[in-house]
Amino acid sequence: MLIFGRHNLGTVKGWRKFRKKDVVLAVRIEEPFVVETKEGDVVCWDGWLAVNGSGVPYPIAVEDMQLYEEIEE
Repeated sequence: MLIFGRHNLGTVKGWRKFRKKDVVLAVRIEEPFVVETKEGDVVCWDGWLAVNGSGVPYPIAVEDMQLYEEIEE
């Protein structure tokens, strides 16, 4: 089985660009948490709990949240 992490993504060839268009809901969780995903349990040590438009939860690391723009209502 292939294992990917930040340390070896540069070895993967054939990357294509995609743009996310969905609005997601997110809440800051200030302690470690686990999200049950279809791929298995994902541990997030410091981050945000997000839910996509289909209702699927996933974690977003604190440093990755800068890629999202908050919508003011």
